[in-house]
Amino acid sequence: MAVGFDAANATILILGGAANPRQLRTFKDFVPELQSNLSISGQINGYGQSYTQLNDTLWMIESGGQSFIRFNTKTREIDEPTITIQIDVNIYGCLASSVSANGKEYLFVVGGSNGASGYLDTLQIYDIS
Repeated sequence: MAVGFDAANATILILGGAANPRQLRTFKDFVPELQSNLSISGQINGYGQSYTQLNDTLWMIESGGQSFIRFNTKTREIDEPTITIQIDVNIYGCLASSVSANGKEYLFVVGGSNGASGYLDTLQIYDIS
């Protein structure tokens, strides 16, 4: 599951989860507003901190651990960019983000699991500017 915030509309957005990995739920003033299904081929479901928000964009690791899902919190548009996670992190990868002093945006994929050989101690850095 991933959680984002639309500051302009003071709305909390919840995407995915184990029971429904393609759901979108919104809450305003702690009151449920919307529940719908997202039109994506991937799934949003992870055991790690598999999402991060940069400005109005919520980035998520797709539950297969090999790609990203991107969601605009203002427009509610979702897509699956063609950025491949070089080392498969399965559903255990963690995601963080940062903007450098010169305005470049980065995603950091930390750890994960590669199946039979166990957990990873890797750091993958992606320039998404």
